[in-house]
Amino acid sequence: MRVSLLFLLIFCGALCHAQESKTYQFNKKIDYSIGGACLTMGIADLVMDNNLTGLGELEILNLNIDDIPRIDRSTVDQNSASAKSLSDVFEYGVFFVPAPLFLSDKVRRESKEIGLMYFEAFSFNVLSTQLVKLITKRNRPFLYNPEFDLNAKQTTNGRKSFYSGHVSHTATISIFTAKVFSDLYPDSKWKLIIWTSAFLIPTTTGYLRYKAGRHFPTDIAAGLVAGSLIGYFVPELHRLKNSLPEGLSLSSKGSGVALTYEF
Repeated sequence: MRVSLLFLLIFCGALCHAQESKTYQFNKKIDYSIGGACLTMGIADLVMDNNLTGLGELEILNLNIDDIPRIDRSTVDQNSASAKSLSDVFEYGVFFVPAPLFLSDKVRRESKEIGLMYFEAFSFNVLSTQLVKLITKRNRPFLYNPEFDLNAKQTTNGRKSFYSGHVSHTATISIFTAKVFSDLYPDSKWKLIIWTSAFLIPTTTGYLRYKAGRHFPTDIAAGLVAGSLIGYFVPELHRLKNSLPEGLSLSSKGSGVALTYEF
């Protein structure tokens, strides 16, 4: 069955208007998969963390800076308490970054979907970051620095350097926010500013963690990549894919287009 170009334009306009009101959808397969992965990682984190022990005094004294890759060695000399405190401000302050989104009617109409995605991205990042830390057991830079207190070096936290949780956390939430904004407002003139800010937040956090002597540059880079991927792909996997109803197809015909429906 062939229809006129006029009807095609009217139909597509109505279709786009109907789909414009919805950007995301719940997806049982994806949501259950993320939930199952989080549950599995949570159990593994709990078991492995209970079995983790800090280094003893002799082990710490025997640490050799030459065992650190050359790109990371400069971190050993860093010891800024103010940088550490400020990095914590970024870690907790980033929770408020998505708040302005909810001034938008579009966001409020999909608050359930966006809220679930936010929880999934946050949970997946926290649990996966912790799991990698517990698997790698990389010593933090300050364990090599004689200026740091020995008792602080002997904690299990001293063996959780790779990769940076502060950076992956801030990257996940800031990139998530930029992604949702871009999906809802693809033609906005603010996109460049928002995406630039989204990357500046975790990179600044990473620099502060470096200056505090808490993470090596490679820890920071890995955290940035991991968090950004999670923050981007959780919303992407929930996006509605615009498509025509079954039986309808668009095709080019001569100098125009045609809408075909097969009974």
